[in-house]
Amino acid sequence: MLDIEAIRLALVQLVINTTGLAADKVIIANQDAPRPSGGYASVFVTPSLKMGLDRVTYNNDIGVDLDETIEGHREVKISLNFFRTDAYTNAGTFLILLQATSVIDYFKANGLGFVGVSEVRDISEVNKEQWEERFQFDLTLFALANFTETVSAIATANIEGVAESGDNSSNININIVE
Repeated sequence: MLDIEAIRLALVQLVINTTGLAADKVIIANQDAPRPSGGYASVFVTPSLKMGLDRVTYNNDIGVDLDETIEGHREVKISLNFFRTDAYTNAGTFLILLQATSVIDYFKANGLGFVGVSEVRDISEVNKEQWEERFQFDLTLFALANFTETVSAIATANIEGVAESGDNSSNININIVE
């Protein structure tokens, strides 16, 4: 399974680390949540798009339950918005630091791979009769999703039937017990 919440938290921490914004100034995007005063950033993670074929593996020891594991890459889109004070500077700083070794290492440590970034969009607007500076861009990342399910082993089987040949018939009862 892809842990969207872990990806959200990792991106929130990355924005804090790269821009210097305080932890309470980087929020998960939510239309109904209160907005911090002053400059802040929001992070919105869009669930994944499957990439290619998944790898399916089995733990097939005889006489035990079977563990089926499915692993595959998922493309994840992250929308980052920077608001009000220093919005453009914070967006630019984040983008510049995407190439830093520390950010690449951070992505690796969190199971993420950088794919690309959109252009920075100026979507500033009037909000409550005041001009609100806002700059937005999208990150595209890869993440590895995995899912494991246990398939119960067959411990017993019972086969019943009738074998017929011409005028002859015989009842068949086969019991298989582990």
